[in-house]
Amino acid sequence: MDRFEIVDPGSNGEAVFSVFGQKWHLNFKTAKMTMSRTKEAGSQYTLFKPLSCPKNGETLRHRNFVLLLAVLFLIACSSKLSTDTASSVIESAFKLSDNDELKILGTTEETKGTVIVKFQLNDKTMSVKLRKYDQGWQLEEIQNELGSWIPATTIINALDEASKVKTARAEIGIISSAIADYVTDKATPPSASGSYDETSQLYKSLCPFYVKKLPIKDPWGNNYLVYCGTAVDGQYGISGGASDDFLVVSHGKGGERETWTYNPSAPDSGLYTDKDDTKDLVNLNGSFIRGPRAGVWD
Repeated sequence: MDRFEIVDPGSNGEAVFSVFGQKWHLNFKTAKMTMSRTKEAGSQYTLFKPLSCPKNGETLRHRNFVLLLAVLFLIACSSKLSTDTASSVIESAFKLSDNDELKILGTTEETKGTVIVKFQLNDKTMSVKLRKYDQGWQLEEIQNELGSWIPATTIINALDEASKVKTARAEIGIISSAIADYVTDKATPPSASGSYDETSQLYKSLCPFYVKKLPIKDPWGNNYLVYCGTAVDGQYGISGGASDDFLVVSHGKGGERETWTYNPSAPDSGLYTDKDDTKDLVNLNGSFIRGPRAGVWD
């Protein structure tokens, strides 16, 4: 059964109610309904010819009759997937941001209660299957590049992993840039040897002049680690650290340090091509010496 809620019973000649979160306004005199809070806002539907009502206004019987017809009309309409509902489900499932551009290209009913939605997300065209349950429409499957249908959770989880790796890389870049700017001004970085918080010297030295807010935890909830000056020595086999050196680290999804050793003769040998979010992300003096190569998580 569709979720139905009366917001305003119509004491002023207009009832306000919602079905599946879509708010409708119903005018008893004109018998017209207007949808609001959706992309079709302003669309009107005439249910029937206006009722002849008493001179002093509509009676409760008239209002209830009109409201009942409106409810039946909406329940019939809500069994179909609207463009706005499809967009809402996709936006929620893919956790889209305001910077993402989503455009519904078309819908095809596969079976009763199952609809294939073709859409464009930024510059990529995709197709998904949406199924209707009692609580509403849900994303069930996503079509891969080979045309096969894959459970949505599989791909969405992979997208979530990619998003976290990208976020961690970006935040490590923010931390590294702030320290580099500090070194430019002060010649040496602030003292740091491991995790930090808002009370640490590192944080106080960099915020808010070099960065408004310094990231403290990575997307997996583990602390970022920063080593500056001689504290860099011994980390991942690094030796001979200079006073202006700095190292920024995330231990990835697992939160455990990786047994990997830095090779100064081949500084990019620590960059990998596999999608593994359990591996460390390590930035030395502004450059990644451990992490995915460019394009791996795109």
